[in-house]
Amino acid sequence: MTGEIVVQGNDMGKLTKIVKSLRLIRLVRIIKLYKYIDKSGSDAEEARLREATKLAQSANEAMLKRELEPSRLGKALSDVLTRRLIIGVLVMLMALPAITYSSSDISHQYGLRKLFWFGRSNCHGKANDPLTF
Repeated sequence: MTGEIVVQGNDMGKLTKIVKSLRLIRLVRIIKLYKYIDKSGSDAEEARLREATKLAQSANEAMLKRELEPSRLGKALSDVLTRRLIIGVLVMLMALPAITYSSSDISHQYGLRKLFWFGRSNCHGKANDPLTF
């Protein structure tokens, strides 16, 4: 039980680190924007600044996407787990009808069959013989 909590805590710790680093990167970009705005007033520099921010944003998005993308091992484990789950469900669907208990009462059929065969011999040749009882 404690191992699960620690694993969840580690995952949450990694996620908070990623979020904090993204916030720091955004803050640095905003500071750079203010510096560029104070220094320059021309349109060419503003266009260059927009290009730089677009490049920084695309780089940050690529980094975040790469970190959140599952690894090959994760994909393989997910596929194996999915296959096992599907096989387990199919086995249960086939096995449950064979092992379930049905409470049907067939005692009247059993009794009628016993009464029908009462007094008759299992040997066909001896049943027609008048000397045998």
